Amino acid sequence: MQQHLQRLVQLSSELVRNLDGCGMEEIEAYMEERGRIFVRLKQFTPDSASAHQNRELVASMIQMDRVITGRMMNLRDEANRELNKLSRSKRTKAMYDSGPYGDESLFFDTKR
Repeated sequence: MQQHLQRLVQLSSELVRNLDGCGMEEIEAYMEERGRIFVRLKQFTPDSASAHQNRELVASMIQMDRVITGRMMNLRDEANRELNKLSRSKRTKAMYDSGPYGDESLFFDTKR
C-alpha cells in the first residue's frame, strides 16, 4: 500500500511541476494511471497504524489535486471559449453564405 501511495505522490508532483506547460493529453494520461493505482489501493484495508502513517502522503496528494483540478478547469474554460468562437464564426459565415436574396438578386445587405 505504501508503495502505491508513494507512486501516486510521485505522479502528482511530476504533473504539478510541469503543469503550466502540459495539455489535456498529459492530464488524461495522469488520470488513467491514477485510476489504475486507485484500483490497486482499494484492494487494501489499512489498519489504524498504517492509516496514521500515510496521513501526510494523503494530505500532500489532496493539496496537489487541488492544483491539478484548477489547471483542468482552466483548460476546460479555454476549450469552451474556443468552441464558442468557432460556433460564432460558423453562424456568421452561414449568415453571409445563405443570404435572403436569390442568385439573380442585385441587392446587397450591407447592414450585416
